[in-house]
Amino acid sequence: TEYYKVINMDFVFSNSSITGMLAVMPDREIKFEDEMVNFNFPIKSSLKLAKTFGYGARRVVDDGVTASDLCVYGINYLLDAGLLKKEDIGGILFISQTPDYIQPPTSNVIQGKLGLGYDVLCMDINQGCAGFVLGIFQAYSLLASGLEGKILLLNAETPSLVMPKRDRSSTPLFGDAATITVIEKTDAETPSRFKIKNDGSRYDALIIPAGGFRMRCSTETSVETQQEDGNFRSLEHPVMKGDDVYNFTVNEVIELIEEMVSTSSLTKEDIDYYMLHQPNRFILQNMAKKMDIPEDKMPNNIVGLFGNSSSAALPVNIVYNFGEILERRELTFLLSGFGIGLSWNTALMKLGNLNFCKMVGHSLCQ
Repeated sequence: TEYYKVINMDFVFSNSSITGMLAVMPDREIKFEDEMVNFNFPIKSSLKLAKTFGYGARRVVDDGVTASDLCVYGINYLLDAGLLKKEDIGGILFISQTPDYIQPPTSNVIQGKLGLGYDVLCMDINQGCAGFVLGIFQAYSLLASGLEGKILLLNAETPSLVMPKRDRSSTPLFGDAATITVIEKTDAETPSRFKIKNDGSRYDALIIPAGGFRMRCSTETSVETQQEDGNFRSLEHPVMKGDDVYNFTVNEVIELIEEMVSTSSLTKEDIDYYMLHQPNRFILQNMAKKMDIPEDKMPNNIVGLFGNSSSAALPVNIVYNFGEILERRELTFLLSGFGIGLSWNTALMKLGNLNFCKMVGHSLCQ
């Protein structure tokens, strides 16, 4: 059986599918209106910004909760509900930029907490907003190479733990979440196509300068100072070149999406929905307009409801907007992740008839 080939620079996989999706959302909600007092800007100005970019509410973890806690909670939920069996798990693929530790790999931590067998493959990938599509690609590659069992693709992010409270440009956008995507070998007839791009020459467009080994954390790096944009942050907080990221999104990302469609056998109209990473509502509205795609075919509501959870935002988008539908039937999706790295990618696939596709809450009291 042929599982993998390359056509027109697309990576094409057959006989592998997503068979279930679960989103784990922290129960703690913070509303933008309640955060405005932290920012060094007039209330009227902040409200105007909120309307443009879609600020609303975001979900954040309780004190002491990490990315692995959300994942373990979600996997145990599936095990307890009879939707997953331990003996069927062949691999754990953990994708995050907020791991539990610098060392060891968080996938190993999760494997140990669940008491899984020694033969379960554990792998961490340090990736952000492009991490969901990249994770599917990696899972399909592992299955094509002969890995047996189901792969649990875990996209888990807790950006609230690294965000400065006085930074209006980023903090209100980001929320915490984890998603568990079950991927396995199937008899699916329709292949899935992927395009993967990276440009490391622009690595500093989105960056936390301090905290790694290039610049270790110190007393000096933790000091918050007022920046040119009026926000307060330290070298241990994320910083983004907003104009550069916006131009990258509406140029290279759109170009790759349109290339994916043009090299496939489908037209834009044949695709049911364009499920993109959601950095903010403004960017997605402009992308839809530039690509001449009806806005209702490119959902943009996740940031305002839950916050941008980086690699988990795209699967949260799918689960929240189409969970019940995907348990009953298939849809043709174009997926696209883009952001830190700079990295961007796209996938064209059928998704549906899932064993489960739902959202659950998580808090310390559960």
